[in-house]
Amino acid sequence: MIKYVHTSRKVSVRIYHLVCPAKYRRIVFDELVDEELKRGCAEISQRFEIRFFEIGTDRDHIHFLIQSFPPLESGEDSVYDEVHKGPRDIPAGSLS
Repeated sequence: MIKYVHTSRKVSVRIYHLVCPAKYRRIVFDELVDEELKRGCAEISQRFEIRFFEIGTDRDHIHFLIQSFPPLESGEDSVYDEVHKGPRDIPAGSLS
């Protein structure tokens, strides 16, 4: 079931449909790969704030339906802001 994430200022939900084809669309996914993939996704889900709603394999591609949670509250600096600072955003004398 999809869960809405409630914080003090907002309610959000992020759902991603991710499709990962095999290289050159070769037929490589079988039942054994499907079981290992689901086991690995369960481990990832326990370590990180990610939920896998659907994990489906076809013979040449994999489908994921994933929910992630917003990592920051509004007003906090994000990694994107830190990485994309321009030269005008850096205080004078901080590069010496």
